[in-house]
Amino acid sequence: MNNRAEVLENLGDYGSADFTVRKDSMFVSCASYDTHINSHRAIVRNDNDFAISVVGKNYNPVNHPDAFKTAENVIMLSDLTLKALLEMWVVLIMAQEPMLHTHFLITELI
Repeated sequence: MNNRAEVLENLGDYGSADFTVRKDSMFVSCASYDTHINSHRAIVRNDNDFAISVVGKNYNPVNHPDAFKTAENVIMLSDLTLKALLEMWVVLIMAQEPMLHTHFLITELI
């Protein structure tokens, strides 16, 4: 691999992190009475409608694809060596796929 663009191109998709989320209002139901929770919001996956977190109402989620694209832009503008870029990318992937064997992945990509 000769350049940063080629490295990024060969890394593949976002794996299990390839989903977006939204912030939804929360309600508590008790004795057939619903109460809106003003102080918090649910973070809900758009692909399956599962609530994955509860956050404060001022929290703004960042979707994984957007975060990875930001990291890719930083990588393209950096002067890091290809090995350093791969090591940094593995750290990002390990946050999502902790069972990967980092050393093997880096060795195979270089």
